[in-house]
Amino acid sequence: MALDSYLQMFANLRRAPNNVFTELTKRRAPHKPLLLLSVIDLIREKLIFSPVIDVTGDLVELNDLFTSYWRKVAPHGHFSSVLSS
Repeated sequence: MALDSYLQMFANLRRAPNNVFTELTKRRAPHKPLLLLSVIDLIREKLIFSPVIDVTGDLVELNDLFTSYWRKVAPHGHFSSVLSS
């Protein structure tokens, strides 16, 4: 699949509107883009190298990276149900 196809799909991710989020996220839930970014980063770092994410291993790194991105864009005091801690 061509890069343009991926860019188009990422640009058209369905994200729930919610006024709790700032203009930084265009007042939409950032969960999907942050999760995708986290997975892409872990693939680039060769920590995920399979089309299947292993719930016993990969999720620790994935959760940590997602959490660090979340804290940068989410309003103070707003927590994601995606986070395990």
